[in-house]
Amino acid sequence: MRREEQGTTGLGEEIAIPHAKTDAVTAPVAGFARSGEGVEWGSPDGTRARLVFMIAVPEAAAGDEHLRILALLSRKLMDAPSGSGCWTRRTSGRCWRCCARSGRPYGRPAREGRRGAAVSLCVRGRAAWGGRAGVDGMDGMRRVMVAAWLVGLVGVALAATSLVSLREGYKLVSVRGESMRPTYDIGDSVLVERIGADEVRRGDVVLYEAPDRYRGADVMQRVIGVGGDRVVCCVGAAGTGAERIVRNGKPLVEPYVRDGVGDGLRQPYDVLVPPGRLFLLGDHRMNARDSRAFVSDHGGTVPAGAVVGRVTGDYAVPVLLGLLLLLGLALLLGAALIAIGARTVRRRPSVLTRWWPDHL
Repeated sequence: MRREEQGTTGLGEEIAIPHAKTDAVTAPVAGFARSGEGVEWGSPDGTRARLVFMIAVPEAAAGDEHLRILALLSRKLMDAPSGSGCWTRRTSGRCWRCCARSGRPYGRPAREGRRGAAVSLCVRGRAAWGGRAGVDGMDGMRRVMVAAWLVGLVGVALAATSLVSLREGYKLVSVRGESMRPTYDIGDSVLVERIGADEVRRGDVVLYEAPDRYRGADVMQRVIGVGGDRVVCCVGAAGTGAERIVRNGKPLVEPYVRDGVGDGLRQPYDVLVPPGRLFLLGDHRMNARDSRAFVSDHGGTVPAGAVVGRVTGDYAVPVLLGLLLLLGLALLLGAALIAIGARTVRRRPSVLTRWWPDHL
């Protein structure tokens, strides 16, 4: 009581640290008490003390042992993580074990009191109280971590969606033959947009599968006739620019064929394309192994379902998907860096700050 007459040991923030020199102890002793209702302690901020840290040193003790303990306690209070719950345990033994898990305690457990738990002060461990600034700091770190998780999830969603859309919607292939000259030459890289059988149109250049005809290799050719069309060869002088293929009674104008030759093989055919099938030719008609080479097999036609996709020159959608993929990866990387930075800051030792006036 004489020590309190010199000046209050209530620090505010519901914390009090009464300390004194006394012959009642033969060695430095520290204790902890908790009050649910709080005790009026004359704290500067007017709060009632709920957490009381008690320090006693022998009267004959040389130096300022109690000040050293005060400084150590301050450091632990500032460095303690919020939410560990050490000081909210129901018994002193549980509080003690909580402290012991965090570091080496100062002293031993005290006996249970009638009005609450009392334990030796775990000044070399980690407490669950850091003052309002510590709590706010930890809350800030939590908000940063939550933000990092949200950014990371958005990044994962963007990257995954874009990657799946690219893989499922498009395919990049390299031309390996001469059958599509002059439109596509050997070594050209072309973008194939995956489409369904009902999306194929006359004039499309498509990539399709016909393993029984081409030993498992995908083939690129142009759609000349779809189900129900009648394709006839030919009108005009054979092997010249005047030669034309006739579809449904009308000669085709094909500016894309090599040298303007519509057929060039001098092998007439008249094919009625069955429903659900396609009649396909290469643009280099004089050097293409296309439907004309398999007229005896369904008139040379192939199932529309064999189409893998349509060659397209529109790169807008895949470029956009690629940018979204890069953005997703960037967000994911940024979230990882934010999380690492937040954890580093969270684990960094706190700077010792004065929690009491100089007269303490």
